[in-house]
Amino acid sequence: RMREESDELQLTVDTLEKERDFYFHKLREIEVLCLQVQEGKEPEEALMSKAMAILYATDDAADPPDGEVMEQFDGG
Repeated sequence: RMREESDELQLTVDTLEKERDFYFHKLREIEVLCLQVQEGKEPEEALMSKAMAILYATDDAADPPDGEVMEQFDGG
């Protein structure tokens, strides 16, 4: 019984961590987009449509290759 509860709690934690990472990634992408607009690398007119696309992207569509967001932020 204790093992089942432990497994169930671990599954809950794993799910919550995945959701946290998913939404953090969206916020990070929007931050990068805003910085690009601020630096003149993206037109201001594109901000709204691109931000909405990020917000409404599904889990599969929102996963960039590893490190892509950080490379954009770091100027890569």
